[in-house]
Amino acid sequence: MREFERVVTRKLLFAALFAAGIVLPAPAHPVYMDHIEHHVKMEVGPTNIDVTIELRFNELRSLSERRRMDADRDGLIGPAEQERYLRRIGRELRDGFQLRCRGEKLDLVELYEPRLDLLDGQGVSPTHHVLRLYYFARTPGPLTGPVRLEFEDRTWPSAPSLWFFRAYSEDGFNLRVDPSASSQPAGETEPSPGHRATITIVHPPVPATRPAGSAEIQP
Repeated sequence: MREFERVVTRKLLFAALFAAGIVLPAPAHPVYMDHIEHHVKMEVGPTNIDVTIELRFNELRSLSERRRMDADRDGLIGPAEQERYLRRIGRELRDGFQLRCRGEKLDLVELYEPRLDLLDGQGVSPTHHVLRLYYFARTPGPLTGPVRLEFEDRTWPSAPSLWFFRAYSEDGFNLRVDPSASSQPAGETEPSPGHRATITIVHPPVPATRPAGSAEIQP
């Protein structure tokens, strides 16, 4: 029944777009037009843990967000509207990302202001856009023996999504990402309450079987 409802919803969306005179480009993967891609990169160092998040909004999700940005409903998203959207979305997403070490929550602090890339222009249309977010947390110490980190992404829980996670290290740390500990598998396509990655920091370094200092989850 759930899949049937999704198909019906998608058909109604296409019908509404067609009635409004909006023509969609022919995508390579039409099933992903209502998805948000979550790309997370974590870099672990002796002082800080940097987290960069890139949210890629595909056609129908981008259209929905662009309508939120277009406050004056003139069909164009000007610089002032983009700034207001970024301030609002920054507040909305503040608690959507969580990082824990040994089960204790770490404070994720905004490293840079959020950045919005409308890619195909400033119009309200079913194209694509990218939202980039930058955070950091202090690396807890002392790091003796294996240390477990958990990162959780609970943003846009009602939207179908694709999940990509990569972790890197500095100064001799060796990382292992445990994909089996994720609350959702990589490349999940249904609405999800959240995505989770578990990272183990091995210190001192151990011989790596792959290029040193990198690990990832991806489809």
